[in-house]
Amino acid sequence: MPEGLNESQNVIAYIEGSEFPDEYIYIAAHSDHEGIIDGEIYPGADDNGSGTAAVFEMAEAFKKASEDGYKPKRSIVFLHVTAEEVGLHGSRYYTNNPVFPIENTISTLNIDMIGRVDERHKDDENYIYVIGADRMSTELHFIVQEANSNFTSLSLDYKYNDDSDPNRYFYRSDHYNFAQKDIPVIFFFNGEHEDYTKPTDTADKINYQLLAKRTKLIFATAWYLANSPDRLNPEII
Repeated sequence: MPEGLNESQNVIAYIEGSEFPDEYIYIAAHSDHEGIIDGEIYPGADDNGSGTAAVFEMAEAFKKASEDGYKPKRSIVFLHVTAEEVGLHGSRYYTNNPVFPIENTISTLNIDMIGRVDERHKDDENYIYVIGADRMSTELHFIVQEANSNFTSLSLDYKYNDDSDPNRYFYRSDHYNFAQKDIPVIFFFNGEHEDYTKPTDTADKINYQLLAKRTKLIFATAWYLANSPDRLNPEII
């Protein structure tokens, strides 16, 4: 860690693939938040308790599927990264010091805030922002659309995928360090809200039904990537 920051750890779990064990799909979320500032606790229920909870649920689902005889063809890596809030340090460290060969990474699905609704969608909460899917792989873009069409029917909002968007969210969460290694990524995001990075980002404000639905979309996308007979094509067509 940079000077002035305490040591902390990334945490990994994985399920080995049955047919292509040396090809890896990452499902990632950052496990840190603001901590305690001036004696006040910042819970970070949405940022990023929602993302870490989604990773745990998907890990449990993939594990149960494996035990029931539906082991993924490719390996699934469940990655909780540290120190996102202070500069994406955990994911930068991991991509520079990977446990599994980085060149064998098929895709990274990053989850950072999927439990709330922003002002833009206050009248229709059935949405998720999808960022980065079409920047490095046209096929990945189509896969998430097909998964949504078949299983969740969310409104996929690409507003923040525009490279001219001043928020520049594509560069602000952990998927970016994987993209820097030429790995196709998707960043799933609900947008900012009035409790963003405040002590009021509490668990009672999470929309759990919507959180579950968004998690199902990410799971379906990961399932397809893991079980497709062909490796994802990392090209823009």
